[in-house]
Amino acid sequence: MGSMDPHHDGFSKMLYWADRFGDSTITKTLAYRNRLKLFSFNAGFKKATGITVKQFNEDWRRHMNTYYYGYRAQKESYREIGETISLPIKRLQSFSFYKDSTKIALLGLDDKDQQDVSLMVAVRDTAKESKRYKKWKDQINKIQDKQTKSKKDSILLKKKFNEKVLWDKNEIDYGQFHGALHWSPNGRQLAYSKYHHGKNQSMVYDIKYYDLEKKQHEWLTTSMRATYPAWLDSSTIIFVSHKNSISNIYSVNTTDKKVVQITDFVENTQIVDLSLSPNNQQIVFTMSPKNGNLDVYIFDLNTKKIKRITEDQFADTRPIWHPDGTAISYTSNSNGVPNIHTINLSNNKTTINTDAGDGIWTWQWMPNKPQLLARTLPADVDTVRLVKVDPFRKPKTKPLSLSTNYTSWLTAGPNVDYVYKESKTKPMISKPKKYRFTKHPKHFTTLLTPAFGTTAWTDALGRHLFQATAFYNDIYPGSGYGISYVNAQHGPLWGVSISKNFDGMLREYDGAKMVDIKNGLKLYATHPMNWGESFSSNHQIDFSLEIINHDVIVWEEANNETGEAIQRDPSEYVNLKQPDINGKEGLVSLGYTWTNMRPHAWNFLHPKKGFGINAKIDWAGREL
Repeated sequence: MGSMDPHHDGFSKMLYWADRFGDSTITKTLAYRNRLKLFSFNAGFKKATGITVKQFNEDWRRHMNTYYYGYRAQKESYREIGETISLPIKRLQSFSFYKDSTKIALLGLDDKDQQDVSLMVAVRDTAKESKRYKKWKDQINKIQDKQTKSKKDSILLKKKFNEKVLWDKNEIDYGQFHGALHWSPNGRQLAYSKYHHGKNQSMVYDIKYYDLEKKQHEWLTTSMRATYPAWLDSSTIIFVSHKNSISNIYSVNTTDKKVVQITDFVENTQIVDLSLSPNNQQIVFTMSPKNGNLDVYIFDLNTKKIKRITEDQFADTRPIWHPDGTAISYTSNSNGVPNIHTINLSNNKTTINTDAGDGIWTWQWMPNKPQLLARTLPADVDTVRLVKVDPFRKPKTKPLSLSTNYTSWLTAGPNVDYVYKESKTKPMISKPKKYRFTKHPKHFTTLLTPAFGTTAWTDALGRHLFQATAFYNDIYPGSGYGISYVNAQHGPLWGVSISKNFDGMLREYDGAKMVDIKNGLKLYATHPMNWGESFSSNHQIDFSLEIINHDVIVWEEANNETGEAIQRDPSEYVNLKQPDINGKEGLVSLGYTWTNMRPHAWNFLHPKKGFGINAKIDWAGREL
């Protein structure tokens, strides 16, 4: 309980607080102010509840532990539900078996220091399996041929051969991916959704597919916020696309990339988890329409009719067709924890298949066997564990029995039914106006001392930044200031700055010390670009124009009274000539950078993986 997600932690604390002390103590705590009219949560909490925050946290921890372990002890373990198996990867995000079980598509990490996600295809290596079996068989034959056998030999003869499936894994793509993966009917192509840069450098999901024979992958959609791909036939993929908070189902042809809209929802609708019927004539999916309830629906591709098949008030997700098309298994949250249910399509009768305390999720039908492959708690350390589930089994658990003292917090809190009621009056919505950053200034930070001051202001969107800094100095080079403006709203990021006695450089010159103060104006712009294939490959163009007035002093000695540097006499220069004390120049810079470097722990301080190009042209001259 000590390492709970902060959202779950805080929510359960609020419910426990409301149940134990009443809703009013929450508002009293937040309304509390001390004698200085300052808010103190600890003091307000103690005054409202009579106990300290520390004592409350300890009481809450004990209460939740009692509830959680009492609840969990009355539920099924994964081993009771079915046989557990694991996949050949260190940390799993998602997977998809091909129907004959000879191939697995895997999303996840095979390197603990890896900071992006790998898409891999694992092919069963029957040659290595045969070689392993032959090696064991040769060893057994050799032992059997011995006239005198040792105790160790006898033990080995009694042991059966330990069968093990061996996989040959290859990475086919990397980056960030949606969890939905789907094999083509012939098993030669894999459809998936990848997060990348789309139009106008937006970051969106789009559909890709990989051809195992050609060893090539290709984009099928462009900036469609497309997810949940599924092969309709050998050349057509259906998927979900989102636009303006509305989801619809589309299809795309892999030959000409023509996109066709299948559904036509126009109100706030969210669609997830597509699954095709065995005859490819119907689509089952999870949908949250205008009412916000997440249920399972069937869409007939021929008649274009839609049918709702679950009506639970809690979320129903991840529907999977049975191979014979007579039933659908799905994940239901009806008892507060994800568990597997199956609905018979002939009579709409639902069977509860599991009653796990830790949650279990439908994933796909197991190849060549009448079982479901289900995933365990995704956030658990053991992410590669799967459970084989009989879709017709029934749990042997009994109704939950816990003292109301430990369960009343679940229903605590104020009545919020009004949230779900439709308003009788329409809200007043103002007409949209063109945004002007000058009308929405926001103070960012200010720091003031007797000899130094700085302030920064931004706008409501954080796309404009104004900064001014000044300092006082009574010796060379004197007081100074810097004023800058940065614009990140239109096109490339650009900015302008003006400074005096603010930008300086100290270095050695002809055996003496030299300070070069650059006063003037600088205009710059930078534009990052990504062609959309991978977040690891990035381009950037930089441009700057500087109009500079150099204020230079070269010295070896300083004034004993003021500490001010004494300009070196022209006759004292030996190897280098005297620099211009007040030199004016212009500088134009143009740069290009390309880096192709995957995020990895090794690349944090001293990159070891990756490559790139860095080129820069500078042109300086007085005529500028």
